[in-house]
Amino acid sequence: MVVLVSDGKNRGVFVHRVNTGGNTRPGSACFASVMEYISGARGNMGLAVCRVLDVVPGQGFVDVRLDITWEKPLPYRVTLLIARE
Repeated sequence: MVVLVSDGKNRGVFVHRVNTGGNTRPGSACFASVMEYISGARGNMGLAVCRVLDVVPGQGFVDVRLDITWEKPLPYRVTLLIARE
């Protein structure tokens, strides 16, 4: 199992690409989660709705479609679990 984290800042529905350094290919088994994130390595359960809509692995990357419902861009963290093949 490989665990990767990737941070960003955005709002609405969008695609966040995580480079996996060759750990994925189309069809790889992946799980993604998203959380509101405050710098200093701390998650935060605020009032924003943060959810994962789709997880699509590719050759060396994973595209994660997210929905962050908030009025302005919000810092977030995506965590990926990738099964080794």
